[in-house]
Amino acid sequence: MLDQEYSSIKLDKNDWVLNVTLNRPKARNAMSLEMVGELGQVFTALESDLSIRAVVLRGEGGHFCAGGDIQILYENGFKKNFAYGQGPVQQRLKRITIHILN
Repeated sequence: MLDQEYSSIKLDKNDWVLNVTLNRPKARNAMSLEMVGELGQVFTALESDLSIRAVVLRGEGGHFCAGGDIQILYENGFKKNFAYGQGPVQQRLKRITIHILN
């Protein structure tokens, strides 16, 4: 999973650090359903990849992340709300330190 290419994120492994770049700069890296799914796949894979000890999360272009892409969520009828800290990505991270850079 960590060696495949994704359409809305970029991965770069450097020794024991995985750099994850949100890659939708035209949308200010707003999270689409596709991006959420891709991040979920990566963080699931990280649970079994003991070579990664830290993740650096950043945004492509001049923005980190504008939040959820409301237009895409609206178009797809996405109504489920995740409580802060209880979304699918947060539930998967048990042993990895994440640093967020802007």
